Amino acid sequence: MPSPGTPQTRPLLGAVIGFVGVFALNGFFVIVDPDVTRAVPLLLLSIPLTLASVIGGWKAAAPLALVTAGVYSFHYVTPIGVIRLGFTEDTLTMVTFLAVALFISEIVRRRESRRAERERQRAVLLRSVSHDLRNPLGTIRAASAELRGNAVRDPAARDQLLDLIVEESDRLDRIIRNLLSLSRIEAGALAPELAPESLADIVGESTSRLVRSGQDNPVTRIVTDIPDDLPDVLVDRVQLDQVMTNLLENALRHGIGSQPEGEVRLTARADHGMVHIAVTDTGGGFAPAIKANAFQLYRAPAERGGEGVGLTVCKAIVEAHGGSITADDEPGGGARVEFSVPAAR
Repeated sequence: MPSPGTPQTRPLLGAVIGFVGVFALNGFFVIVDPDVTRAVPLLLLSIPLTLASVIGGWKAAAPLALVTAGVYSFHYVTPIGVIRLGFTEDTLTMVTFLAVALFISEIVRRRESRRAERERQRAVLLRSVSHDLRNPLGTIRAASAELRGNAVRDPAARDQLLDLIVEESDRLDRIIRNLLSLSRIEAGALAPELAPESLADIVGESTSRLVRSGQDNPVTRIVTDIPDDLPDVLVDRVQLDQVMTNLLENALRHGIGSQPEGEVRLTARADHGMVHIAVTDTGGGFAPAIKANAFQLYRAPAERGGEGVGLTVCKAIVEAHGGSITADDEPGGGARVEFSVPAAR
């Protein structure tokens, strides 16, 4: 059984279709128009050869190419009725037909390999996202069941459960927003509506949302360093807010987790018409395998976390704004994600 990602070809079917097509076309010319010019059969005989290459791959196309070249040389290349090998036109015809067949087969193989690999990667993404969705849904269901059954009578405990429901609902909303953005990215419909915006206001909204959802708690702090004279940014406010929320949540959840002295720092500076924003944390940094392809959507399951889709969305949004984004480790430890967006003129 072929492994996942291996393109499926049907050599026998391709060979049958090709051989039938070649001999049918040749018989037609021999019977109907034996004096046809060489160009017409040359073009038409390439059709079954192409079909064999597409359907059966090189295993069907290579032998068919040699047979097709032999048929063509025998009936249409002078001297008619003879095939001469060596440095002859007959040999050149065979080499040409074989090269065309192998070239088409290779193009089809690569295209099918990319398609099969993309389908495999989509399955990996689906499994990963399904896991990310189950966690908040399971938490919301469990907390709601306890509240509905009046099993929790202590007001403080009830408030904690309600806060947990709000937190996980917000997390679920962010995951869905990322998936919707991902669908727009793949459809080529991620068109930002640019307007001058205050970066401090956008960052304030993102951090406030994380505080309300419980992401920023006593053991994980967000520190912002945005100069008062920083120019406005020319961005789509909703999209940049999504970038900021994704990066801050990733740093809080995956960068420092529950480290007692954990800290996430956001800094900004203006340079040559661009505003550069960096989000750093005091965690363990990126694993080498992840750092090399941090923004790649389809990573191996062992190299992904819940942040995988979010980082891909961040990269697409930033690049749609004409900026760039990088991920690296801080010299003193921790991870650093830095991106740029245009400053408002």
